[in-house]
Amino acid sequence: MNKHFLIYTILFFLINYFINSNAENSDYIIVILRKETDRNYDKESKTIQKEMDKLVNDRMNDIYEIIIDYKESYTLENGLIDEKLNELNSLPIKKSNNNNNNNNNNKIKKYLFVNEIRPNYHILQTSKFPHSSLITENSNNKNLESSTIEYIPFKSNLVRHLCPISNTIAIVVYLSDVTKEIVCNLKNILYCEKDQVLKEEDIYMEEEIEDDNDRYLIVEEEEE
Repeated sequence: MNKHFLIYTILFFLINYFINSNAENSDYIIVILRKETDRNYDKESKTIQKEMDKLVNDRMNDIYEIIIDYKESYTLENGLIDEKLNELNSLPIKKSNNNNNNNNNNKIKKYLFVNEIRPNYHILQTSKFPHSSLITENSNNKNLESSTIEYIPFKSNLVRHLCPISNTIAIVVYLSDVTKEIVCNLKNILYCEKDQVLKEEDIYMEEEIEDDNDRYLIVEEEEE
């Protein structure tokens, strides 16, 4: 059994937790892989975890830009834009801001997509400030800065965190048919599939797979 087969098997059941809102626009489970050589997320060093989280946040920013650019593709049969895109009407970052070279001492603005289950403020750590105690709870409503990037904490219903799976990280993204074709072909995207409805018999099968997953990971580490 290889890692990719294991990931796909877990995802087959995991994506069932999300229910589609309509036939055109749907939640998609997207799995992001940094490097094939990365180990299981929870067994990786803090440094590698940070790099994995940073890449995921970068891809989430890329995906959000695509959603903004192709907002019209979310038009429903009644001629109206999907109401889920209402959050685009009050964004903390305006696209023109990043095109202004004089903006905030040439800093690029990016969203820090807040992960409430596994806090991800540690991606802002630098060698000068290796501990993140000052940029966690006290930073929720503030802009966070690195040397070249100004991060703005943001909670979105269109692009959100899910969980690590083996050596990858899964997110949930609300896509139209048009944005799906673009997003699913971005760099580092290992898996991109529409959600399905959960069947009762799948719940027990998923529990068994999760148990097998734990055992497999232990064996895998021993083999390495």
